[in-house]
Amino acid sequence: MTQRSPLRMMLVALVAVTLIAPALSVSVCSAQDGKKKARAAKRRGGQQNNLFSPNAVRAVPGLRALVQLSGEQKAKLAEATKSALNSDEYKAALKTSKDKNADKKARRQAAKLVRETQSGLRAKVVGVLSDDQKKLVTSVNSAADGAAKKVRAEFAGKLKELKGDKEGRKKLQKEIAGKVQAAVAASVTGVLSDEQKEVVAKAPKKRAGKGGKKGGTKKRNRKKKDKGGDRAS
Repeated sequence: MTQRSPLRMMLVALVAVTLIAPALSVSVCSAQDGKKKARAAKRRGGQQNNLFSPNAVRAVPGLRALVQLSGEQKAKLAEATKSALNSDEYKAALKTSKDKNADKKARRQAAKLVRETQSGLRAKVVGVLSDDQKKLVTSVNSAADGAAKKVRAEFAGKLKELKGDKEGRKKLQKEIAGKVQAAVAASVTGVLSDEQKEVVAKAPKKRAGKGGKKGGTKKRNRKKKDKGGDRAS
């Protein structure tokens, strides 16, 4: 059996690498393009979240299934969302509103700008809907925000009394959040027809994913446990 010279073997390996490298490059690029398309599709799907107020969506997550948008409506909705939420002013205000080290007055002003921007966006969003869609979204949002406002007004006095009690306020705010959600769910359900209620009930509920507290935490804990088991074995 003839032995191959080291030089010949190196040449064969070099040719193989030259042939395989472009294929690997194409594969990596295709995977990256696929991820980009998936993120873009997720963002487009997320545009529909802006139709209903946060109060309504938190209490009745299946609401989004009630409004099916056309391609043209989705395009207009995406453009409205991009112009409103991608502005430097909005991003800065959102960052400041969440910054616990920022000045209280600055945080209040930033939070106000965030609310106004989101409210203005919802108004633009409603503008791309058909008359029936517009009627549904308006009635749901009105019912949800009205119920939330009523509950918060009932507890405003108690919150004020607990101004210096950090733990007491935290406990009461948690209670208020639960009552708000229950009131909003009842109010929103009250403006839906039986057919609409059925659609909402059958709609897939959004589960906590990678960044969610439940799903994400469980997965991370499972990985840590598996790694620990591997090291022990």
